[in-house]
Amino acid sequence: MAAAAGERTWNLPERIIDLSEANTWKEAVPEWSLRDVEILDPGEFDQCLCGHKPIRQLCHIQNSKNGKLATVGNCCIKKFTGEDLEEAEFAVVPRIVAASGRMLANPRANANEPLIALGLARGFIGQRDATFYEGILTKRSHTQAQARWKASINDRLLYGMLLSKRAAYTRLKEDVTRTAGPKLAKYAFERKVLSQKDYTFYQQVWGRSNLTVKQMSYRTGLNRKIVRNLAADLGDQGHGAGRD
Repeated sequence: MAAAAGERTWNLPERIIDLSEANTWKEAVPEWSLRDVEILDPGEFDQCLCGHKPIRQLCHIQNSKNGKLATVGNCCIKKFTGEDLEEAEFAVVPRIVAASGRMLANPRANANEPLIALGLARGFIGQRDATFYEGILTKRSHTQAQARWKASINDRLLYGMLLSKRAAYTRLKEDVTRTAGPKLAKYAFERKVLSQKDYTFYQQVWGRSNLTVKQMSYRTGLNRKIVRNLAADLGDQGHGAGRD
């Protein structure tokens, strides 16, 4: 039946089926897996596969049979679950989004088990990191060494996976002693702000918390260069448009 005048038709199932090998929604959904959850800066927006925009909480998914990629919003991703789709892996996504929001508001907040599992699957943290984190989730206080290790893991989850490059830039502008993260560092290299030597260094140290004084000074200098030279691309004057 045709949609009434002014009523928007929800077309996510049709779009997912078009990108899948299966021919029905129920059969198509299990072909897809979650790659990343990404949180955009307040000045950014993207569009869900269903056509809805603007969205700022993105779920990047990939088809396991043909490798195709898609981006859906945090509301539409909930449609991938239900009593008839219990085999789908997307039931944990709302918990990942919730933990992401807490960590964005407070970088010292706890990740949760689904977010840790996603970070492990995507290679941003190792098994030792995951085991350590699961062991401190219920502890109210940490030693200095535990706090540093946790902060390093949080940075790798935030900057490696959750933050867009513009969101990472906004945070770096507030505090140049932070890490730029791999997305922003890669963009700075592509824009010739960082040399090959600088970029190689950043790839090696971006998620580490145990930098020497010399390494920290070098990274902070690179951060200042990134903030200064990418202001036109990612600063306030670049806000209000869609993603690059």
